[in-house]
Amino acid sequence: MARPKKATAELASIEDANSALHALLMAEVELEKQQGAMDLARAKASADYEEPIDKQKARIADLTLQLQLWYMANYRTLEEGDLKSKKLHYGTVGRRLSHPALKPLTRAWTWAAIAVKIRSVYNARFFRAVDPEIDKELIRAELTEEQLATVGLKVKQDEDFYAKTDRTALGAGE
Repeated sequence: MARPKKATAELASIEDANSALHALLMAEVELEKQQGAMDLARAKASADYEEPIDKQKARIADLTLQLQLWYMANYRTLEEGDLKSKKLHYGTVGRRLSHPALKPLTRAWTWAAIAVKIRSVYNARFFRAVDPEIDKELIRAELTEEQLATVGLKVKQDEDFYAKTDRTALGAGE
């Protein structure tokens, strides 16, 4: 666990606290200005590159399609032995099997219908069991402190400090 940081100054009066809260407000506003400027710069940079990137993506998709159509039209002459590819000067083109995936047999079979059928034939053999999860909200709402203690629980509530700034104060003094 990290050691708590030490404050750079010690507040001695309500005036000091008020000044510190004002400084906090001004720091938050300045941070938001800086983050806003950074977000604008990022958006501009993205906009500058978006069109050329989209053009290159479209070009890549078109060239890939061209190569696929050419390969599929000529695969019998290109493939040698068990190889389903052809090494060219700038790379390799070919075919490969995708990972096996289960798909519904026809459009009439939905995944819900498949689940019902699998359950009727194989029971729960092909269904994942979901680990039970403790409903902490329900426990806290329904059990007393003594009941909680018997199952090894207690309710703990910490008190945390907060400082909330008021943006309407900016127009009055600044």
